[in-house]
Parts: sequence; structure tokens; C-alpha cells
Amino acid sequence: HLPNVANVAHVASCFLDFQDRAKWDKQACGFRVLHNLAANDILYYVVHTPPFSDRDFVVLHTLFRHEQQQGLLFYSRSADDALAARTQAVRAQQYLLATEIVQHPSGGVEWTTTAAMD
Repeated sequence: HLPNVANVAHVASCFLDFQDRAKWDKQACGFRVLHNLAANDILYYVVHTPPFSDRDFVVLHTLFRHEQQQGLLFYSRSADDALAARTQAVRAQQYLLATEIVQHPSGGVEWTTTAAMD
């Protein structure tokens, strides 16, 4: 819960503005939009996992708006590996990554992330 942040869009941009995110997120990086179709993206990104080898992901990424305009959800899961060339990173599987960002009833913004990766 972020009681002093009133804008869902501000929190969402912290996750989704990849150029800005590269300035502060030192674990997930190298985000690239490989394809965009009907507001759905195929993304490539790398996760640093010291002391293990880096992991890279090719995912389908989509954004949903809350039906009462109170927030949003972005969801991603692994896409076909053939959509991005292999690198030195270990290609990982993202079974689910869902982040919900909503207005909190007592003010501010709340976000919840659920992830399952291999």
C-alpha cells in the first residue's frame, strides 16, 4: 500500500516505462518489445539472478483496465521461444506474472504481484 501516491497511472508507469525502469531496476533489464498486435506485446527481458546465470524471457504481455476505472492489471506468460534469438542467458519459463494496481479504499494506491517462473 502506497498511502501517499494517489495516481494508479504513476505506479503503472514505474513498471511499464522500460527506459525509465532501466535507471532504477537493476534486476530486470533489457526490455524490448519484439512484436505488438492489438495492444498485446511480445516482450523480451533479462533477469539477473546472482550467483546463478542470468535468465531471459520471451513473454506475451497484455494490459487490462478495471471495469470501474479503479485500476489495472498487467499479465504475462511465456511465449514461443523461437520469437527471440538465444543469448548467453538461460531461457526461462514464465508461467504467470500478474500485477494488479488499484485505488486503495482508504486512499493511495495498492499493488499486488503474483509470479510463477522456472
